[in-house]
Amino acid sequence: MRRLLAVTAAVCAAMLIAGPAGADEEEDQAIADETVLQASDFPDDWESTPADDGGEIQLPECRAINRATATADKQPNAKSPNFADSSDALGITQAENATYVFPSKKKAKAYATLFAGDESEDCFQAAGEAVAESDAPGADVSVEKFDVEGLGDGGGGFTLVVDGVSEDDEPVELYADFSAVRVDRGVVVFIAQGNGEQLELGPDLLETLVGRLEEAL
Repeated sequence: MRRLLAVTAAVCAAMLIAGPAGADEEEDQAIADETVLQASDFPDDWESTPADDGGEIQLPECRAINRATATADKQPNAKSPNFADSSDALGITQAENATYVFPSKKKAKAYATLFAGDESEDCFQAAGEAVAESDAPGADVSVEKFDVEGLGDGGGGFTLVVDGVSEDDEPVELYADFSAVRVDRGVVVFIAQGNGEQLELGPDLLETLVGRLEEAL
């Protein structure tokens, strides 16, 4: 199961790269810093760990995401810690996010809409299949649209579902939501994992993030 979770860890790290801003971008950097997930957004039994360093997803289907995120990394941005539900013995239930502040609405829209496109769907499907093949042979892997309608100024997302049995004979039913919502010239990227179902807290957390960015911009 630990290796199976690498699929979402790899995609999260690649999509949530955070880099320093230049001196003339300090105001936008402050906006990014104050609009990511915080410990107070979660129940008391959730624990946080530092965010993983970003890196490319080593799959040809993920080249578009790698290119777009490398470009986004040059803008003021911030990445939250990873928050995990300590009551989940398998360590599946968790959430994290990144916020990017672009110099224009046009550039923000281009990044956010990537998460609604075929490139993202193909990337998530390939990532799920690659890990399931080695760590949960025979598992069903599917990708479904993740609805962000009514939030911010548009965006998109997908839910990756891995359903099967791991090599350790453990039942696997992992749901991983990947989404991006644009607010003016800012973009919230949100990733949540659920054990047996989509993360129940997920919609509220995403609404909180969008609301913070709306207030900040």
